[in-house]
Amino acid sequence: MESIIVFSVAILAILPDFPQFPPCIDRETEPMTEQTWSWLLVGFELLAIGGMWLVGARKWWGWGMVLASSLPWMVYGLIFSKHGFIVMSSLYILTHSRNLVKWRRAHRAESSENDRDDFTLSAAA
Repeated sequence: MESIIVFSVAILAILPDFPQFPPCIDRETEPMTEQTWSWLLVGFELLAIGGMWLVGARKWWGWGMVLASSLPWMVYGLIFSKHGFIVMSSLYILTHSRNLVKWRRAHRAESSENDRDDFTLSAAA
């Protein structure tokens, strides 16, 4: 819990004060609890499920959605000093990044090949 307080105090220290706008974060507010984080991570897992669905449909950008859903797990592990989550999310981030790059390259090659085929067909006609 102490690491959460240190993290939230560090963030609050750099937030500017704008008197014309009401503060969206009260400097006396409790930091996000672990239960709040668990619900936030559920939302990101729904994003991951959608991304995996798109991967199953052979959409390269599904890997981007899955990658985006892995990043909050890293933050969670860092804030709550959960070393297993840090290792797990690092492996997921590396795997998803690799797959995103590999699928994107394959998509570009396939797209350029289809463009050449279309040009050849129109020139032959």
